[in-house]
Amino acid sequence: EEAKRIMDACQNRISAIKKAKEIAQNATTEASRKVQDFNADFLKPLSTLMNKINRAILSEPDIGLDLKVEKKKIAQTAIKAADAPDVVSKLNPQLVHSEGQMAALAVSMLCAANLSFPWCRWPALVMDDPLQHNDVIHAAAFADIMCNLVEVRKHQIFLSTHDIAQAEFLRRKFGSRNIPCTSVHLLG
Repeated sequence: EEAKRIMDACQNRISAIKKAKEIAQNATTEASRKVQDFNADFLKPLSTLMNKINRAILSEPDIGLDLKVEKKKIAQTAIKAADAPDVVSKLNPQLVHSEGQMAALAVSMLCAANLSFPWCRWPALVMDDPLQHNDVIHAAAFADIMCNLVEVRKHQIFLSTHDIAQAEFLRRKFGSRNIPCTSVHLLG
């Protein structure tokens, strides 16, 4: 009789533990799904704006990045041209895009994040050599976007470059739109 009572108590405890594990697993799955949904919704405006900015900077409209939330990271995949094989979108973007295109994509992502998610009250962008590996056409498009941010959004732009000609070009572009621009030359 005592053994049967102990066995019943053990069986009840095992059942309770199994039920608790099942409840915990279901709660974990549901929480994970909600986090995934939140992250996907959070990235939608970023991804859309990033692609618009990217199209403004790059002359090839089919070049871009698609962002997807995967568990604990944001995965980047290459956006493929309409006539490109489907496998292109599964490649690492660094294998598809040139260094200049990757630099423009990084600037697009930075600008989109800055505009989509105002983290602080100071509207500013701080960039280190954002035009590295870009030609004059992309540099002009970048300058136009930065001018628009200053004029429309009242942003302050701080950027560094080792290329004095590039700095002078940007200063002239800002000056042509009557946007104050200060150059600081640091000498070794």
